[in-house]
Amino acid sequence: MLPKVIGFLLIPVYTVYLSPQDFGLVDLATSLGAFILVFMRLGVPGSVLRFYFDHQEGEALKDYITTIFWFLLGCSLIVGAVTALILYTTGDKIVPGLPFYPFVVMILIWAFFNSNTDLQRRLLQAREQSAYSAKLSTITALLTISLTILFVIALKWGAVGVVGATVITAIVFFIQGQVYLHKDLKGKFSWSQLIPSFTYAMGILPYHLISNAAPVINKSILSGYESLAAVGILGIALRFTIPLTIFISALQSSFTPLYYSVRTDEQESLKGKKNLGDLVVRIWSVALLLLAGIICFGGLAIQLFTTEKFHEAIHLLPGISISFIIGLAAYIFGNEIYYQKKTWWVAIISTVQVGVNFVGLLLFLPLFGLIGVGYAMLVAAIVAAILQVLVARKYYQFSIPWKKFLLSIVLMLGLVFLSHLIDTRLILWRMIYFGFLFVIFVWAMFYFKLLQLQWIPLINKIAKKYHERR
Repeated sequence: MLPKVIGFLLIPVYTVYLSPQDFGLVDLATSLGAFILVFMRLGVPGSVLRFYFDHQEGEALKDYITTIFWFLLGCSLIVGAVTALILYTTGDKIVPGLPFYPFVVMILIWAFFNSNTDLQRRLLQAREQSAYSAKLSTITALLTISLTILFVIALKWGAVGVVGATVITAIVFFIQGQVYLHKDLKGKFSWSQLIPSFTYAMGILPYHLISNAAPVINKSILSGYESLAAVGILGIALRFTIPLTIFISALQSSFTPLYYSVRTDEQESLKGKKNLGDLVVRIWSVALLLLAGIICFGGLAIQLFTTEKFHEAIHLLPGISISFIIGLAAYIFGNEIYYQKKTWWVAIISTVQVGVNFVGLLLFLPLFGLIGVGYAMLVAAIVAAILQVLVARKYYQFSIPWKKFLLSIVLMLGLVFLSHLIDTRLILWRMIYFGFLFVIFVWAMFYFKLLQLQWIPLINKIAKKYHERR
């Protein structure tokens, strides 16, 4: 989540000193780097939080951490070398418009030096060193922002400066990670300790691979069909949905434990079903409120904080934002799939979503141009959500107040329709019109009791649990 926040804070720098094509290079390189990083880690750091408590502090834990560390380092080196060979020979076909040198080279260096950062983060979580983790995140953000400003504004390195700032930050915190881990790395490598973690990680790895492949596929196709500038405009639109993605991430950190606690309480099963249904409606309503804010004020924010060459991103916001909300609904119901330990369904549904998105891009880009990306994401999200809900409710069905749920959707569709009735670049008129729309939407949510002030403690609880888990 931290890279997203940094990206949001740097929007004024990006849009003034970078062209849409430069920003497209940065966005495509960043997405490619995230995908490569999944291959380098193979999901193994995620198992540390699970197996840490099997060893506790001591020699056995040192052996375990040493084993994971050297596995990650070796795997990163091998994956990096193979990826470099593939992209050097066929990179122009896989990621059109992204030069091997310097961008692919820098991204590979960045990914390699990020090999131990997630290991350190998981250990900080397990040891409940939240203060240390918060300081580390703050320093990382400040260093990245400072280097980006230096390279882009002062030295005028453009896209190279943005990616270069992340590379230097990765190297600095790789060294810092060595300092933090030096006492833990005095153990011995153990295959017997690696295999359980590797097996554990394989269960969810397909999902991470597919979910990180989707942005690369989207942006590669967009670069090939349209241009790198189109990728840059898409990247700006995505950054203005960050408040919504932060809420969804917070929900993922807090809702799952609540869901599992209700599911395991057999004595309160009937009451639990109703409580879950009420909780889902509350979360859904708050998410719709955030979505309404993005639809009403996201375009205005793009006008205020970006230069005119990026203003086409305004038209992408509704489709992208709604696809995230639909993904939220899928996640809420999808908790049952994880509870039933049927995680292979997650990989299947994610694959279907990527496939539908791919076909949608091929169909919609020639018809609608850049805005077709939003349509493709929306259709793919709807298909995936339907599949996830059907599978989840096959195992367990909690009570949903469907009238309220459907009414909230009708209100949102009405807001989306009304938001398309005006297409003016006059900031004052946008403020008046969309401000009025937002007030009416909020009033309607309260009038139909889809939103209540008593739900504020719920949001505080979600935020608190989110920060605890970070």
